[in-house]
Parts: sequence; structure tokens; C-alpha cells
Amino acid sequence: MDYRKTFMPLNLPPSTIATSLASLSTLTSTLESLTNSRRLPTTPLSNNQITLLLNTLSLMDSNNNVNNVGVGEREGRLFSSLVSSNNLLSGSAHGVGRSGDINASQPKAGGMSVAAILARCLVLDAIRRGAGLSDVAKHGVVLPVCTGMGVLITLMSLRGRIMDHLDEEEECAKNVILWARCDQKSVLKAIKTAGFKVVVLETVGRCGGGGGGGGGGGGDTSDSDSSADAVHTNISLIEDLIKQHGADKILAIVTTTSCFAPRVPDDVPAVAKLCHKNSIFHVINSAYGIQCRHTIKNLLKRAVNVCEKNSEYAVSAVVSSLDKNFMVPVGGCLVYGPNKQIVDGIGKSYPGRGQGAHVVNLLVTLLAMGMEGYKNLLDNRERMLETFVGGLSAVATKHGERLLRTGGNSISYAISLRSLDKERAGLLGSMLFKRCVSGTRVVVCGNEVEDGKEGEIGKKEVCGIEFVEYGSSCSDGRGYGCSYLTAACAIGMREEEIGVFLERLDLCLAEAKKKSNSIIHPAAI
Repeated sequence: MDYRKTFMPLNLPPSTIATSLASLSTLTSTLESLTNSRRLPTTPLSNNQITLLLNTLSLMDSNNNVNNVGVGEREGRLFSSLVSSNNLLSGSAHGVGRSGDINASQPKAGGMSVAAILARCLVLDAIRRGAGLSDVAKHGVVLPVCTGMGVLITLMSLRGRIMDHLDEEEECAKNVILWARCDQKSVLKAIKTAGFKVVVLETVGRCGGGGGGGGGGGGDTSDSDSSADAVHTNISLIEDLIKQHGADKILAIVTTTSCFAPRVPDDVPAVAKLCHKNSIFHVINSAYGIQCRHTIKNLLKRAVNVCEKNSEYAVSAVVSSLDKNFMVPVGGCLVYGPNKQIVDGIGKSYPGRGQGAHVVNLLVTLLAMGMEGYKNLLDNRERMLETFVGGLSAVATKHGERLLRTGGNSISYAISLRSLDKERAGLLGSMLFKRCVSGTRVVVCGNEVEDGKEGEIGKKEVCGIEFVEYGSSCSDGRGYGCSYLTAACAIGMREEEIGVFLERLDLCLAEAKKKSNSIIHPAAI
């Protein structure tokens, strides 16, 4: 549109028109630059610029065209004006993708298609240039599901990739998944729901065990042993399991770089070598790993580079949550990796269209951050770690507890709860929640010494598999060795929140100890 010709008949002063058009030109040129470069702007866009983009995209959808007559079974009709107005892309109702590919453009939703393309390009640019994932995130797809479902779709796509090379009468023999035990249900449920046989990669390590499965349940540990209380996957067992079940029967190994302390991220470079050697796919659950540069530098980047470039097995796909890493509402994940065919195949495996709220929320958030804002968030999280960890350790020491040594996990931290009996330890989480502290996690372990007797080790069945002390990720038959509380220093946390959390934790621990009648374990410190 030639705005000068449009406004000329109104006889506005030339100076007024010139000033007004300059303002419009600034807005439109920024948006043109965005679509041409498909890179996250260095500085944030203003709300006016973002709103202009959203309004423009909204008008590109067929259901917002005043001349459109829809005679199909799905025409984007919105009955409630509240629903329409509550949508950032006002009135957009057609979603993203087509039945054959979630990345495909939707003919009835040109605006939403543009939003989806921009969101995917900008989020990949953010994690490449901002987080340092350039080697890992060469290709990516944004799915309208959470991390667990993202893993499910990824595994089914990888199975389909094998089946594409089989004759019609042949069945895919690769029906086994080696899963590194991590006591969060989503991934395990995803594997089982996809119809695979799960073989659990058990963990080693317990409180005071030095990460090797030994130790007497929380004995003295030296300051130099930063992983004395860590629980991690027993990587040495993988080769034995591959021989036992056969590489020709194992579709993938699923590891994690995101976990609650005392569980620590897996040695994914070592697993990558084994996967490449045995032609087994490697899927990494990095639900909130994008925000952790330690994970990226020491695990993900090394895993990609341990083998020849473009190996489809060393790192087949990484699945990360959008809400955990980019501060958007729940409802989307990013699947990425170095192999284009694998990532494209995952996008084509998604059945049907997807709702578009996740891409609009992501697009708006990234534009409001800008690359500088995103990097600042990552820097601030790292800067606050010293305050967070130091404060947590100080509160623990004050109450006769200690910070558990779980080196390698630089997001989630834990403190022992030996001075509380099992009942009081179990109530500590709810006490904090009632005082408006969310996100902590209390795991009550069964072999605390009470009344001179060692308690029973709890067992729980999840997805048909029995686990010792589920919640602790600890496979040691003696249990983890002490109850504990976890808390995370995640992206977006403010320094003042840390102070308030520590104050309330101090008060709750004091209150819980007053009511606890347990015998304090002699190795509490």
C-alpha cells in the first residue's frame, strides 16, 4: 500500500504525512528484516511492532477474510468472541501444519503458517547463537506437545524410518528401548505407549557412595569429591545389554541431561560412541537442558563430535521443552538434531494439524526478548548459582543437614533431611507449598534409622516395572540412604526470590524439627 497516496486526499500538512510515514516505515522495515533474515533480532521488538506483526498475520488467515465463504467441515469458525479475543493471533483458528507434515504450510492459514516458520527459525537461531548449540541443532521441528509426547513421536518416527527399508510383509524387529532410569514418568510412559519393550539401564551411586554404588549410606565425604552423593546411569552395563538383547533388536537408547538431584545427567558422549558403533539410535531427553551451558558444552556438543559428522546414530534427536527453556505456557516442545532426514521425518510423523498457540506464544516471547535479552537470562541464571547454592547449603548446615554433592547437575540441587523422621520429611514439601513456595520436591527414603531399626526400602510399580525407591532414581538395593529435598535454579529466577525461598525453607525446617521425634542419624553432617 502506498500510504502517501492514500492519505493525500485528506489534505494533511506534508510535514505530518512525512513524520507519520517515517514511523510506519520503521515498523514495516523491522518486520521485513525479520522475514528476510529469519534470525532473532539483537534487541527486543516493541509491543507495537509485535502487535502489528500479529494483526497482519491474523488477517492473512481465510476465516478472517470478510469475503471468504467457508463450505468445508473445518472453516475456523469461533462461536465465542471471548475465545477469539483471547487468542494472541486474533481469530486465528486453523492451527499449523497439514495431515502429512506439521511443518507444512496450511493453505487456509497463511498467517499462522508464517508464524510457525518464524517461530521455528528464531528458536533455532536462539539456541545456536545464544546457547551454543550450533553443532547439535542444525535442524529442528516445533511440536504442539510436551516433552513426553515429543519423545513418543520421535521413537515412532525412528521405527518408521527402519520400516521404510523393509519389505511389506516384514515386521520391524527393533522393538527394544534401553532407557536410562530417571524417575520422571513422562518418558517411560512415552516408550510404553509407543509399544516398545523397555529395558531399564540401572543407576549406581547413593548418598555418600562416591557415585560408584559403594559407601555406607551417607558416611563422611571429602570436600574434593564433588559427586559423592550423585546417582548416575551405569554406562558400563550398556555393552552387556546390547549383547544380551542384540543390536538388531534395539531401536534406541534414551538418555537424559535433565533430572532432579541427586540424579545427574548421563554421559551422553560415551553413549553416543556406543550407539554409533552398534547402529542404534540415540534419543536425548534434554527437557530443560537448553538453559544450562554446562550441559551443552560438556555433554551435547561433545556427543555430536565424538563420531563422524552427520552420524544418524551418535545423536539422533534431542527433545527439549518450550515452557521450561523459554518461559512460555505449557504445550510445546522442540525436537532437534544434526541429521536433516531424521528431524524432517519426525515432523512428518505428527498425525494431523496442531493447535497454533504454542508457536504464537514462542514467537511473541522471542521477539520480546531479542538475542541480548535471551543471553542475559542465561547469564543471570549462572550468576545466581553461587547465591542459590551457597544459601541452600547454609540453611541446611544450620539445621544439621548438608548440601548433597551431585557435581554435574547445575540446575537441580538437594539437601539431606536426616534430622526429620519420615512423616515430617514427607510433610515438608506441603509446608513449603502452603507458604507459597512451589517447585521443591521431597523424596522420603526407606532406610533411615528409627528407634534403632533400619526402615524398609519402598518399592513402586510404574508402567508394569517395579522400581526400588521410585523418585530417587537410585537402583541400589539398600536405597539411596537419606531422605532429601530438591530445588532448582532455573531460567527466569530472580535474586529476590532466592532470598524469600531460603527464609521460608529455614522456618519450615525449624517447625518440622520441633515436631519430629526421630533419632538424628550420627552421619547427619
